[in-house]
Amino acid sequence: MHNKIDPGNPVDQEIHELHPGEAGKISKLPRSLLELLDALEKDYSFLFCGGVFTQDVVDEWIQIKRKDEIAEVKTRPHPYEYDLYFDI
Repeated sequence: MHNKIDPGNPVDQEIHELHPGEAGKISKLPRSLLELLDALEKDYSFLFCGGVFTQDVVDEWIQIKRKDEIAEVKTRPHPYEYDLYFDI
């Protein structure tokens, strides 16, 4: 809103039924915490509006998420993987 970015027209169709060329024109949201952090690192100036966050706070938060969440989850099996292979 602050940057007055035009969000474009709404999509009034089932996205999964669109032609691949049309579906490819629709912006996608991050699908994982890793993708979200990558996107946030590219553009987080909006977080400074109102003086709530500083660059140091945002940078530290991103690093904590990478170290304490993403790295830790990568080193452990997903519950579904555990169910699949536990009794083999």
